[in-house]
Amino acid sequence: MPTSTEQAIVFEDAAPRLNAGLFKLTDEQLATVNTILKETHTRYLNEEAKHVIVSVDSNGVQTTEIRAFADQLRAIENEMWTKLDDAVPVEIQSEFRMKLNLYDDGAPFIKSSAASPSASGYPTARDWIPESELRGPGLLGWNSRYFPLTIGISRSGRWFEYSLRIDNAVIAKKPVPELPTELRHYYREPGPWMAVANVRAAYTMQQWTKLADYFTQEAILRELVIANAYGEQQTQDWSDRRSEEFYTRVQDLVARHSEFSAVLKAVESGESSIGLPEIDVDNLILQLAKCPPQDVDAVLSAAIQHHSRTDVRVAFGMFALCLTASAEPKFQPELLRGEVSSYSETGDTATATLTIPNEPPVPIRFKRENGQWKIDAVGSNERLIERVKPLAEKLEKEKAAKEPEPAAK
Repeated sequence: MPTSTEQAIVFEDAAPRLNAGLFKLTDEQLATVNTILKETHTRYLNEEAKHVIVSVDSNGVQTTEIRAFADQLRAIENEMWTKLDDAVPVEIQSEFRMKLNLYDDGAPFIKSSAASPSASGYPTARDWIPESELRGPGLLGWNSRYFPLTIGISRSGRWFEYSLRIDNAVIAKKPVPELPTELRHYYREPGPWMAVANVRAAYTMQQWTKLADYFTQEAILRELVIANAYGEQQTQDWSDRRSEEFYTRVQDLVARHSEFSAVLKAVESGESSIGLPEIDVDNLILQLAKCPPQDVDAVLSAAIQHHSRTDVRVAFGMFALCLTASAEPKFQPELLRGEVSSYSETGDTATATLTIPNEPPVPIRFKRENGQWKIDAVGSNERLIERVKPLAEKLEKEKAAKEPEPAAK
């Protein structure tokens, strides 16, 4: 994917710069424009990372699937144009709009002008070609018409092989000694970081039930317990009217996601409480509140044996939906609020540290299952116990109130 010298924006060491020979700019203007391009590209990469799912198959192929994020991309591009317009004269502004390669324009994909359009008006899979002419991505990635787009990268010794999948057609590439500059950020040595990246992307793209794929079953129960404890505490603190509004928003949100329709019917019929289909989380909370920290993992493992993966998956997705999709914006999972660093791997397990501004560091544990890294715990066992104790005390009081008083002698 070599960059043509005639392109207005070229990449060097993964950083964009203006092809100065195509425009009449002063040194000061050129420096300003290059700064804007770098800032724009960095902002794009940060946003793109929120809309990608990364996986590694049994053959070692690292796959990155990019989903469309048109609204965010439009905002990034508009801000870029505003800054560029302030930096250069009107005549250069006009040239920029004609020449800057912000996106791959897709032209090299097409066999000929006679390529048959699909129902959407774009070329169909049979019109793509496996040629090295493919350009892209540009400063702001690929044209949104090609999403979802999948990038596959694998290693062969010190060489790489990469491919693109667009519209279900694979554009194959031969092995290369080094990845094209524009593609290098799509490849990292596989590791636990992939689980964190995928969790963040799933939240951003509202792929609620998909979240469970990136957690071990024990970690799913941890998140359920924390979400349940938080939700119970909040609705107790709110007025009855606010609690009613919260649950109304929850039901509206759930109704818009087909995977939760069966659970919603169970809620409405009184067969299940919101988010907890066939999972006795209350009993689990009571156990956790009383057990020593070193026994927490064993308690969670024992609890998971009583429920199918499907039940746990639906319940986890339900809470993610109810407590993060605007029903209660203050509940934001810790993984979305900080940076993860200090990864340390030992066989099929790993640890890392989550750093959140103005808060103590949070330890994270990972486990590799069937070749995929998953999050096994966010936070220490001691912290989990402390978070569930208030709810456990409430549950104990409710349980005691329901027990009949001893008959008088």
